[in-house]
Amino acid sequence: MVLIIAACALSYSGYAAQIEREGFTTPPFVIDMATGIAAGQIETSPGLTPQEEEQAIAEFRQQFEQQVEDAIKPYQQFIPVGVALILLGLLATIVGLFSWLPALILKGIFAILTACHVISVVTEMQEVKRLTID
Repeated sequence: MVLIIAACALSYSGYAAQIEREGFTTPPFVIDMATGIAAGQIETSPGLTPQEEEQAIAEFRQQFEQQVEDAIKPYQQFIPVGVALILLGLLATIVGLFSWLPALILKGIFAILTACHVISVVTEMQEVKRLTID
């Protein structure tokens, strides 16, 4: 868990420094995805020449980029925190899903070592004192 928190802290500090230096830029795949959707609708509209379609797609791309930047600009200081929290959730889920694996591997190793008579299981009887509520 400490390694997960350290990875999230490093992720936060890296993104915070980059956004402070360069400002936030929208990832190109987001703009490409939105432009692709818009291009599909623009191409199906009747009466447009290929040049008009290209111009409409270019205008849409430029307007979309500007709108996203204007919408995110007031919140860009919180983006590194969001990225770090998403990374924390993702890594914690992965660790939770695979936390049983080391115990299973050790159980297999101990079974092999016991079968090869490298180690043995010793059972001892001990006197135990317990407190009980009467």
